[in-house]
Amino acid sequence: MSQPNKRRYKLSEVVTRIREEKPAIEVETDDGKVYAITPPELWPDEALTLSSTNPVAAARLVVDDYDAFVQAGGSAALVNAIVADYAGLDLGKLSGSSDS
Repeated sequence: MSQPNKRRYKLSEVVTRIREEKPAIEVETDDGKVYAITPPELWPDEALTLSSTNPVAAARLVVDDYDAFVQAGGSAALVNAIVADYAGLDLGKLSGSSDS
């Protein structure tokens, strides 16, 4: 007997849909170079695990040419801020700061 609300997902189709709906986050530096950050939905497990304990290692996994990105003024903290903005998070509330 089948369950009426049961859904089956094909992994490759899910990944393709995410790539189409949420392409890489592009960051342009002052020298005109564009770096891509993988959208969080497609981060490898290792990046998710490292994001709280070793954000630099996590950023290396999700930013193309991370070393050049850093040389251009980027950092793991900026990657986190950009991803938070992309996700619609209020960075002020996350850091505990207040406007009052």
